[in-house]
Amino acid sequence: MPQALGFLLFAGPLGSIFSFGTLVAASQVVLGLGISLVANLAFKPKAPSTPKPEDGKYNLRQNVPSLVVVLGRVKKASDYDLLEETGGTAYHIMVPAGHRINGFVKHYLHDEEVVINGSGVVTTPTHFNGKVTIKTRIGLNAETSYAEVVAALPAIWTSDHRGDGLASLMMSCKSVASDKYQETYPQQMPAHSSVIEGALLYDPRNAATAYSTNLALMRLFHLTHPSGGKMTSDDMHLPDWMTAADVCDETVLNRDGDSESRYHGGLWYRYENDPVEVGGTMDQAAELVLYETADGKVGVHAGRYVAPDVRLTASDILSVSFDANRRQNGNVLAVRGRFTDPGKIFNTVDAAIYGNPYVGDATERSKTIENVAVQSHNHMQRLQKLAFRRANAPRVQLLCHYEPAKRVPYRRFITVHYPPKMNEALVEITGRPQLSLKNLTYAVEGIVWSEIPYGFDASTEEGEPPADIVDVVKAGIPLVAGFDVGIQTEFVDGGVSASFGVATWAPQSDALTVEVEWQPVSGGPAQSVRTRAGETSLRTGFISDGAQYRFRARNWSGGAAGDWTAYVIRQSLRSLLGSSLLAWWNADRIDLITTETSGKVSSWRDLVAGLNLVQTTDAARPVWSSTSFNGAPSVTFDGVDDFINLESQPFPSGAAPSELWAVVQQDMPAATAGLFTLFGYGAPNAHRMLIRGVVSAVNRFEGLVGTIAPISPATNFSARHVLRLQIGAAASTTTIDGADSATASGVPATGTTRVRMAGNMAAPPTVFWAGKIRDAIVTGPLTADQASALAATLLARR
Repeated sequence: MPQALGFLLFAGPLGSIFSFGTLVAASQVVLGLGISLVANLAFKPKAPSTPKPEDGKYNLRQNVPSLVVVLGRVKKASDYDLLEETGGTAYHIMVPAGHRINGFVKHYLHDEEVVINGSGVVTTPTHFNGKVTIKTRIGLNAETSYAEVVAALPAIWTSDHRGDGLASLMMSCKSVASDKYQETYPQQMPAHSSVIEGALLYDPRNAATAYSTNLALMRLFHLTHPSGGKMTSDDMHLPDWMTAADVCDETVLNRDGDSESRYHGGLWYRYENDPVEVGGTMDQAAELVLYETADGKVGVHAGRYVAPDVRLTASDILSVSFDANRRQNGNVLAVRGRFTDPGKIFNTVDAAIYGNPYVGDATERSKTIENVAVQSHNHMQRLQKLAFRRANAPRVQLLCHYEPAKRVPYRRFITVHYPPKMNEALVEITGRPQLSLKNLTYAVEGIVWSEIPYGFDASTEEGEPPADIVDVVKAGIPLVAGFDVGIQTEFVDGGVSASFGVATWAPQSDALTVEVEWQPVSGGPAQSVRTRAGETSLRTGFISDGAQYRFRARNWSGGAAGDWTAYVIRQSLRSLLGSSLLAWWNADRIDLITTETSGKVSSWRDLVAGLNLVQTTDAARPVWSSTSFNGAPSVTFDGVDDFINLESQPFPSGAAPSELWAVVQQDMPAATAGLFTLFGYGAPNAHRMLIRGVVSAVNRFEGLVGTIAPISPATNFSARHVLRLQIGAAASTTTIDGADSATASGVPATGTTRVRMAGNMAAPPTVFWAGKIRDAIVTGPLTADQASALAATLLARR
């Protein structure tokens, strides 16, 4: 119904109601009031409009804000009453409504729905880590103060600060460590809002006061409340209001076949908002039309069709002005609707277009109904249909004799029989009937309906509502993917070996940095290091030999940390290898290498058993350098006559299993054919050796175990590599760089004659290898974990 409130009622400065209907005969009084009213309105500031849902997103910090009234169920923020910090805890006391409410339904922090336990502590989402507490008061006449605030701020907040008659809440937020701040409070200080069930409403049907979303009862409340009409229930024609409440409670079906109430909704407003606009919002939502009854009370026409009991015929009508409203440029082609959708977290959303859905936004042949009190798509679609029909319906102006039309001001629908244009036409009164006491006539305006109003078949007429918001569950900061740790060893000043961890992980995002933490399994302080963005490995500090350590990692983003990975248990390499490590010649250990003139090596002692490889002939001595192995130390053999030797080797012989490992740089060109020994032990034809060969003009690493045919992976054996030869009782395997491998069957038969680098097992050697050795190692058979750890260490030294 068009803005009937403005047509029918005027709230005077003393709260009295003046009718512009049949009973206003004192024209001089009206004229005087009109002059005064015009003068006052000309200089009076415009009252704020009815708040929209988006107006309730932020908590208001103002010294004396206008009180808020909440009707039905809404989501809104609050007005601050207190914000103070003490002892690392911030205390917020806020008032969402200036009256008693039915209760708080949900709480949101930055529009993130939270769950609180019986003590008020936020338990979900978990990132708040129990640091936020929310407690509420519904606004009883005699409320209870917040004991936490009284205890924390006794100088400014006492038990007398109860907030009687005010719905309030207390939110406390505890401080956290700086490295936990972004994790706990990712959006800074929490901004609270809540879904509230508002004021208790008087229902004249049972004389009870209870919570309701019935829009007629809300309008009755508004008229009798200080924030609205400031009248009393005695000023209301209660039978009308009971009927209107019944109509609002009627059941209708939506397009899904679900039942809902005809006119239910909710809204909130402030005392300072224009009461006419607030009332008009409810009138439009519930299709209410207010009028003044014959005894001076406020009546209401409910939002339904009532068969007319007033019939005007040609003899009752002095003149007729009929507008068929068929101007092509004036007809409305589509009606849009905007309403508050609880399914969209009480945001304003667009309803389906009623009429032609292809009308552009810029055309004037469309109109929009926006009503914050409507909370159902079906409800808004029914209002859109009414607006569409009314906009395109014929208009009529009637001048009637007083006697047959005297009941028209108290009716919403009348019948007019004025052939040929109106044959038993149904007319809905839109303007206020104007009484002329001079001529004893009524001037009536209305629209002509060609159908019964309020009919609506949701199954065919209701469009598709907007899709519900799908909550995107924040994945948070991901776990570090592919996390692993290898233990490596290096030799520091003085020739002392030191172990450390090298953590690796899969690349995920340049926005992430990784923190790696390590700690002795037996206990002790945890240490950690963080990477730069984009890095996929990290070196830890030194760890103790012989001790097990546990490692874990987590991602960081924007100052917030993700969850830790599961622990990875590792220990230093020498501790892990234990008794399986038989000998290790390490070029980094200059303290174990004896050099002569120009760095020539006369002896090289291993760091495990002290086994000493020697060369007494100056010309046959290899050369040690601190930078010859890609900037790292190594021993260089010239391929002419250099070798070092230990007679009578102590390693597994016969068919006993063992392993040989080496980190080398192979410098011989592929054009030099033949087999050349890098490192090995045994006797001629009864040996275990790492050798270099040539296959199809390509350098190849080969393992030679006695008379078993050479075992050769396919990788090109040039430059720097990590070599492994596993000798088993029935088969042996060679592996290069931890990846490419080859296996051959055969039973080893190894002698105990000697250990040698860079020369074959002949006495004296007859073939010499050219290249550099950084590490040469002999072990017993290794487990998978031992081999993996040793390979990781040697690959890092390659």
